[in-house]
Amino acid sequence: MTQRPRFNSLSDDQSTNSSGSESSDTDDEYAAYTDLYKAVQSNDRNATMKFFRDHPDTIDKKITPRGKRALHVAVAAGHVNMVKELVTLMSEEQLLKKDLNGLAALDETTLVGNQEMAECILGKNRDLVSIGDERKHIPVVLALANGHMNLARYLYSKARPGDLKPENGDHGATLLTEAIYNRNLDMALHIIQCYPELAIARDRANRTPLLALASMPCVFSSENSLVFWKRWIYSTGKTTVEVMVE
Repeated sequence: MTQRPRFNSLSDDQSTNSSGSESSDTDDEYAAYTDLYKAVQSNDRNATMKFFRDHPDTIDKKITPRGKRALHVAVAAGHVNMVKELVTLMSEEQLLKKDLNGLAALDETTLVGNQEMAECILGKNRDLVSIGDERKHIPVVLALANGHMNLARYLYSKARPGDLKPENGDHGATLLTEAIYNRNLDMALHIIQCYPELAIARDRANRTPLLALASMPCVFSSENSLVFWKRWIYSTGKTTVEVMVE
């Protein structure tokens, strides 16, 4: 039996499973994908494509105990060209497949912050921009939370307006507070300008934008703070006191 490799990629280590267990599947199941895992991880295009020519039905199969597909592994390893090749082999539905942490391949790009890979994946399946992880955080929120501002701005530009409206859930409120906490005030202000009602909406963690702003001393100490607050009040049509009362 082929020895199963150790899976030490960044994405494999980042698990929201507090139990620390990887999977109840047998080692034999993943041993069959050892060569594929090594080929993708090492960016060996020829070996990877040969594997899929020989086994065309395995393009979306789990190949690690964390439930990663080959595309997840390529994204985590930062292999842009490999990602592009794999995406061409996959259907829109296959790109929706998630690992055991609830992450699709697009979500995986928010861990490494690679916009080119995100563009490639969204080019094949636009719906992924609206689909959350196991905590229901959409990709733009994940990019902000992981500190990848350029990727976050790109994903925000691709967000569907309906996804951010408060009547359609808390995606908009969560994005707004996450933008504030990560000091992306330009994005926060743009969100408020587009959706003024989010100024008093509560996010998934029951936080409000005002609470987020109050916890960010940099907002009050900067020379541009007055300009920011004037634009905030103008956008929402409310004073800070009015927001606090509500």
